[in-house]
Amino acid sequence: MRIAMPRGDIKWIRFKIQEPDGELSTIDFTSIYFSVKKKNARDARILIQKSLKANQFYKLADGDYQTKLSPKDTRDLAIGEYLFDIQIGYKNLIKESFIGDFVLKPEITTNDYDDEEDEEIGADIVVPEDTPLILKVPEYLIVRLETPAPVPDGSGEGDPIPESVLEEITENGVGG
Repeated sequence: MRIAMPRGDIKWIRFKIQEPDGELSTIDFTSIYFSVKKKNARDARILIQKSLKANQFYKLADGDYQTKLSPKDTRDLAIGEYLFDIQIGYKNLIKESFIGDFVLKPEITTNDYDDEEDEEIGADIVVPEDTPLILKVPEYLIVRLETPAPVPDGSGEGDPIPESVLEEITENGVGG
């Protein structure tokens, strides 16, 4: 995945969350984060972060999610390549991250845009994107949601992971 934008501009980020069979996910996610940091693994500072908890994500009528990057989010960052991730979660049962490249290009036209003008823009504004990002939830997460948690009986053992899920994890790696 790749997101590119001019520094200091507005960029709407829109994405779909699909189940492994390609159908739109019906999970009502309890956490969503969009974060940007430098590509340098030694620098763990988050430079941009948007979250569902802070009401910075909006679920649209078609099931897509969107968030907005404002000029103030990028205007002080250097031109260049960064990493981003979108992390989705449901209660304490699942947490999955989707990682991609985030590229800031030089701004061409600059203006005196007032960040305060549109801070309240939300779900009522749907900005078309070329193609929304597609986030596919791995099968093992769906199985985890559909399988009730074991009742603690003191044995220290829970339900085994289904063989098909173990095979997928072995073949593709976790989140693969």
